[in-house]
Parts: sequence; structure tokens; C-alpha cells
Amino acid sequence: FVKCIEDFMSVNQSQPFFIYWAGVLPHKAYDLVLEENAWNAMPVIDGMDIMNVTGREAEGTGSLQSNVEHMDDMLGYVQSKIVENGYDNNTIFVFTSDNGSSQYGKGSTSIDKGVHVPLAVAGAPIKRRGNVNRLFSLIDWYNTLADFMGAGVDATRPNSQSWKAYLTNESNSSPRKWMISMRGTVDQNGTIDKRLIARTKKFIVDGDDKFWDCRNVDLWSDCVEIDPETTRTSIYRKLNRKKDAILNDGYSDPT
Repeated sequence: FVKCIEDFMSVNQSQPFFIYWAGVLPHKAYDLVLEENAWNAMPVIDGMDIMNVTGREAEGTGSLQSNVEHMDDMLGYVQSKIVENGYDNNTIFVFTSDNGSSQYGKGSTSIDKGVHVPLAVAGAPIKRRGNVNRLFSLIDWYNTLADFMGAGVDATRPNSQSWKAYLTNESNSSPRKWMISMRGTVDQNGTIDKRLIARTKKFIVDGDDKFWDCRNVDLWSDCVEIDPETTRTSIYRKLNRKKDAILNDGYSDPT
């Protein structure tokens, strides 16, 4: 993959380019050589040059750690080529994922308190803020990238928030205040599971209509359930109205 990316950047160096690289190494423990559930054996490299392979882990000795470390080495190689070729002054580098672990929220409408999706953004126009805790939806990249490219925000996609001002330190206010997620799975009868999770940074109404208070916790797993029958707060009603509106309009806001 990295050589293809390097070649693509070289061919398109005189014009803007967009590269989407889906790193698959740590996705699942399945060894293609052994054809069994085991982590792939990774190459052994000399120093930081991933092209200088000096050996390979013995089959059956690969691990999640070695797979993640090799992926990190490849990311570092691509970043070094961006700098080496002078693209770093006008290139934005994003590292993210489509979901967290299936045991901590993926595919669930009642669990949103475990491992969340990482998002790291770097580049010349990006203000380094360190670790922050913000609500961000993958659909936000639509208007964020459009804004960075000078096309402005697409008003026909109002739920895609542009983060350009926040990422460049033009604003300290994050644009997304709430978000919706839908499981959307289809059973054998063709029925779509339309249960939704609606949340702000501080409160969650899940697909089972459970109401969670996450204001005074460091971990999402420590959120406290509130009885919505006795605590009909304005935020609970507001989040449910958003869920109803999305179901009635047939529009989903994936997280």
C-alpha cells in the first residue's frame, strides 16, 4: 500500500490530491498463510525504513502489538515522504477509524459508553491542541474538507459540521453539540432495526429509551442511568424529538 501511495503522490504532485488508505492489519486475528485465527506474522525492519526488511516473524508468532506497530511504521513512512517531497505545507493528515470494538458499542443501540473512535489530525494549518474530548461525526468530514478546499460549506448538507475554524484555532468552540446513530441492521425478514442513540457530550438517550447522565465521569462506562419517568428533563425531551424527526424524515446521522 505505501509504495502505491508514494507513487500516487509523485504522479499528482502538481495538483491537489486525496488519498484514502484503509489499514486492515489490526482488524481481525486471521493469518492468511496458516488460514486460521492468528495474527499475521509481521516483517522485521532495519531502523525506520520499512522498505529495508531484514526478516519476518515466525508463522504463528504474530500479535496485535506487532501488527499495530507495523501499521504505525507504515504511517510514519508515508508522513516522511510527505515532508521529503514538500507536501507538508498544504497537506492535512487524518488518522481515524470507522468503529470501536464490538464489545464496547459497535452494532449496539444500548451501549455507547466504551471505546470510542480515535481521531488525530495534523498538518501545517492545524492548531496543536493535545488530547481533547469532543463529539465528532464522520459525516463532518464532508463540509470540513470542502471548507478547507475553499468550496465553503454545503448548505444542502446541514448536519455535516465544518471543523475548519476549530482545527485552525479560529474558534475554540466545537461545532457539533449533539449526534445521532442508528444500528440499521436488517433481520432475515427484511425488517430494519431503527432504534437510535441520541446524545450530547453530557447525556445519552439510547435505543432502549434509557437515559444516561455522563456529566461527572472520566469514563463513559461510569455514566449513571436516570429514570426518565421521574426525570423528564428538557434535554431528554429534546434528544427524543431529534430521534423522532430523523425516523420520520428517513434521514440518519451515522457516528
